[in-house]
Amino acid sequence: MILQNVRPFAAIAIGAGIGLLVGCIPPLYPVIFTETRDFSWFEEFEFTGDTICDPDETAYTASIQRIDGERYELALSLVEKGTEGVDDCDPNLAWWGCFVTRDLPVRELTADEVERMQGLFSTVTFETVLWFPLCVFYCESRLARWDFVEVTDAKSCMGFIPYQALSYEQMNEIVAFLESLANKAE
Repeated sequence: MILQNVRPFAAIAIGAGIGLLVGCIPPLYPVIFTETRDFSWFEEFEFTGDTICDPDETAYTASIQRIDGERYELALSLVEKGTEGVDDCDPNLAWWGCFVTRDLPVRELTADEVERMQGLFSTVTFETVLWFPLCVFYCESRLARWDFVEVTDAKSCMGFIPYQALSYEQMNEIVAFLESLANKAE
């Protein structure tokens, strides 16, 4: 019985050690509970990426607003490599040199994009996780918000309390979807 209770804490310690030594690897953490929610019929979705590990060409901010019924409007910005002394480098992204944010034109999502988005957002799994007060360098702390429900995928420095987060994999799926929208807008 005692050995079973020790395993989650051993996984935490190993994950923290790997995260500290290697840097950009999400730490291991014990998932206490999962809950799947349907956000496919939101009015407003917002995403913020806080990428400090090579942020080149990734979704930085996104906003998807319901216009009416099945119509949605997208505002999206990307992070791109800039040139020191030439570009207006973003000081929030200065970890790896000069990076700039580029706003793409605001546009309406196509019917196919709305269908893919609703499929993705219809099964959003929240993980209730437990972490301990050891700050682990975590490369990406990304935030997603559907109407008034906000969640991150960061799992560090939270204390001995359970809290809800998205899995790293699920947030990557959201980012991949947003980046597919960026490819069409360019």
